[in-house]
Amino acid sequence: MNRNIVTTISIILFSVFLLSCSEEFLNEEPLHQIDLESFYTKPVDAEIGLTGAYSRIISKSMMTNMVYIAISADELTAGSSARSGIGSGDERSLSTSSNWGMAQGYIEPMVGIANINLLLKKIVDIPDDRFAGERKKEIMGEAYFLRGWAYYMMAMVYRDVQMQLEVPTSSLPEDNFLEKSSQEEILAQAMFDLNKADSLLPIRLGNMSDHDVRGRASKWAAKAFKARIHMWNNHWDKAYNECSAIVESNQFKMADRWINIFAGENNDPEVIWQAQGQSREEYDFIGVYRWYCDANSEQALPPFMVEKSLVNAFDGPYKDVRLEYSVRAIGRAGTPSNYGGRNVKHFKVPSGEVIQGVSDESRDKNTPLMRLADVKLMLAEAIVQSNYSLGSKDDVLAIINELRARAADPEFQPREEDSRYDYDTNSGCEGIELLTIDNIDLQAVKDEKYRELAFEFIRWFDLIRWSRDENNYESVMAMVNAENVHRLYLPIPQSQINANKGRLTQNPGY
Repeated sequence: MNRNIVTTISIILFSVFLLSCSEEFLNEEPLHQIDLESFYTKPVDAEIGLTGAYSRIISKSMMTNMVYIAISADELTAGSSARSGIGSGDERSLSTSSNWGMAQGYIEPMVGIANINLLLKKIVDIPDDRFAGERKKEIMGEAYFLRGWAYYMMAMVYRDVQMQLEVPTSSLPEDNFLEKSSQEEILAQAMFDLNKADSLLPIRLGNMSDHDVRGRASKWAAKAFKARIHMWNNHWDKAYNECSAIVESNQFKMADRWINIFAGENNDPEVIWQAQGQSREEYDFIGVYRWYCDANSEQALPPFMVEKSLVNAFDGPYKDVRLEYSVRAIGRAGTPSNYGGRNVKHFKVPSGEVIQGVSDESRDKNTPLMRLADVKLMLAEAIVQSNYSLGSKDDVLAIINELRARAADPEFQPREEDSRYDYDTNSGCEGIELLTIDNIDLQAVKDEKYRELAFEFIRWFDLIRWSRDENNYESVMAMVNAENVHRLYLPIPQSQINANKGRLTQNPGY
């Protein structure tokens, strides 16, 4: 879906109190603001409002949060980039509430949530019969999904955040200041919103191409993120039921070739939901990736590098296509011991076209945020975590071996010459050994998830969850040099604390 921000909506957005607004705006008389009663009177207004919400929530700022958590996890590490701002994911002692580039990762989703609150308030007054078919319900379902997903992400990245569900009506700034709600409360609200989305959205949005549908909220994306929250809460049976419903819907299928998930416009039927960018130089949608996707093969240290521990988790060389496709320039000589290569997983450009000044790795392509393999791995873990009350070891073995078998790709061609490999005798990826029933346990699921979903924004949340369940945060704290468990989460931007005049307090540990 093309999410160029419509000028009209950018005007409307700032007519409502936003959590990120300045003191001057808060003190502005309502008469100077746009009359909201003149907007949201037609179905097209609701569509514009929905587009504006997408552009705020699925934005470069939210992508900044996602790359930050990949740096925090054992996936990416800082190279030539100074360990400040997003780089402080490796060094939490340097993470502050004023870090450059981090504030918008909090503000933008909150603005999007405010937009959704307004949309949900006003759309009920537009007569149902003015919408085509069930489009009114669909718009509401999409809005609830976006708000639920935004709150899920905020709870996982910041832990305790503000929660606003209504459009403020008071002209007094002090009436609109908000304190934080707990992570548990935020996730409960996210679950409520995702349940609403699940109930309102059809099996498939109508009058849209397959490409556009993958970039829009769906019943199945709502179920998948509900499963994520259930996994966090150790509700294994509920997570299993949501994931089973997705698999049994037959709306998605596993990609025949793993690289097809990320090639071209990333439109493989395995993708359940994706952030959709545009392949042109001036459109900086997921441009934050450019900070670590370095095209210069002679440069030893790109800003952010793949961690060697991730590379070492794969069999190689030329056995597992998930490694060969995802990581480039593996183990170049003369680089730091933790250097594993450069990530290119999201940036395959099949045409090979290179725009002046922009590498093929930094072209903004669609980024899968949920796909069928993730759902199946949640199923596998739920079975193991339930002590096999939800399924058998054979069920788990089948899921893991399906992924491992696909890791063989005889048609794969390397993208960059590497003197360690014999290109004359190696053709494609020959494959890795399948597991046996004796190999199946929780660690086997964790290991396969590490390989299959690297750089797909779930590893850090899983590491915290597993550490919490084991009541031992030492390893995950060491991963980011955190002096206390609170620093596993990000600080609230100081600008927001100042704007809320003391009602909003800083997260513990900062």
